[in-house]
Amino acid sequence: FQNIDKAHFCIGGAERVHSVLNALNHLLTFANENDWVLVHDAARPCVTIDCLNTLVEQAIESNHSAILAIPVRDTLKQVAANNHINKTVSRDFLWQAQTPQITKIGKLKKAIEYALENNIAITDEASALEY
Repeated sequence: FQNIDKAHFCIGGAERVHSVLNALNHLLTFANENDWVLVHDAARPCVTIDCLNTLVEQAIESNHSAILAIPVRDTLKQVAANNHINKTVSRDFLWQAQTPQITKIGKLKKAIEYALENNIAITDEASALEY
């Protein structure tokens, strides 16, 4: 991050996904679609430098997108339409996604555009990359 000496601003959108797409389009005016981008939201401002470094290192070493996440610790309940509890959901293999999330600019842009064109709900950048 040593070579970054300027802040860039762009117009936000109606929802997070639109704001991210606007930012990606702005980045592509001076960056390459194969450059890495980290998307971070203001709801989690206190990410540690160690977490950030690990995230970036793992993405670059694997050449795959990556997210910060923590294991789900809360008890989760599945309910019926009448809100009666059907069962407790196993927490095995469940993770709570956090930010930042890292991927290639072009890959995320294409994924978001596809999701928007197909009315697929996007809750974070990783959810866009699932399609």
